[in-house]
Amino acid sequence: MKLKLYKYAMIVVGGVVTQILSPMTVYAASNSNSHTTPSAGNLATTGSHTTPAVGTQAPIIHYAKTKMTISGHLTIDTVHIVSNDPWSGKATSWVPVFYLQEVLNSVRIQTKWVNGDNLYISYIPKKQKVNLTGTLISGSIPLGEMQFSIESDVDGFLRSPKLVAKDPFSGVNTTYVPIYYASLFLQKRLFINSTWNGYKWKISLSN
Repeated sequence: MKLKLYKYAMIVVGGVVTQILSPMTVYAASNSNSHTTPSAGNLATTGSHTTPAVGTQAPIIHYAKTKMTISGHLTIDTVHIVSNDPWSGKATSWVPVFYLQEVLNSVRIQTKWVNGDNLYISYIPKKQKVNLTGTLISGSIPLGEMQFSIESDVDGFLRSPKLVAKDPFSGVNTTYVPIYYASLFLQKRLFINSTWNGYKWKISLSN
């Protein structure tokens, strides 16, 4: 299945940065059964893209090209941003929560974005391994943070910083999550392998 989106680019001409939009193609597996798209109520809609809701101001950021792939089911050519992790003080890479939802949806792991700060895994296929052990994190989610939860949309298994910045496709603010923390959740809770080389985020299901 081929989906037509738009790709963001920056061109420097005579010292002036110009922002442009050009067609972007998202390729999904030809087998429609391998890609389950959540209902509109599960994602917050912004402009021409469906993106998570937001509520905080973004720090200084830089955009960079990104390729996201998951087990041959889905490839997305888009952008990520580079900005400081407020917990470590070091520069790190962030992606919109929406795209993390898309790659999970491509392998039938359904998600909901709850209250602008909780990525809730609402459905996991029976064949998919999952780790629900350990103590859940409860209580209000602090401003500037988000959590990852499974089975319950209240308590979570992991919290991370979140960053709010403009979606270059719509020009409207959206929520970004550090790839580092998203990878921790995928690996420890869903047994999904995750590698990042600064440009390509490769996600693959464990055997």
